[in-house]
Amino acid sequence: MKKILMVAAILVSVLLVSGCGKNETRTAVTAAKFYNKVGESYKLTDITSKMGYVKKAYAFKNDDIYFYFYEGNRSFDMGNIYLDELENAASTMTNQEEEISKGENFSSIILKDENNYCRIAYVENTLLYAKTNAANKDKADEIFEMIGY
Repeated sequence: MKKILMVAAILVSVLLVSGCGKNETRTAVTAAKFYNKVGESYKLTDITSKMGYVKKAYAFKNDDIYFYFYEGNRSFDMGNIYLDELENAASTMTNQEEEISKGENFSSIILKDENNYCRIAYVENTLLYAKTNAANKDKADEIFEMIGY
């Protein structure tokens, strides 16, 4: 059953990434704007040198939460990362629930179960990924709200 849910989530995401959605759009932020907005609240680590296919990448990790922000050279690259992160998150959860939103230039999914919370947003050539325990859901959502994702 878990594999069926994971495959279903991936298929839905492929449709989302391909542009099938509402006419709503979101404004992608650059890595510099992300750093300026989020870096005040979190000690970000520049991981660009570990990621050959992005312009800029930042990470934050502690015992309770971790997230990554990528600004890619191409939207296609971020779409592939989106699918990879979605598959990884889905594979660690049992009895997961999904909340999906999509628009003309973005796709966003929340995966959660009784213990875990994961949120991934793909906007144009950027991607924001956050994972935490269910108790820290609001902390993860705060990051997305800071940049409008």
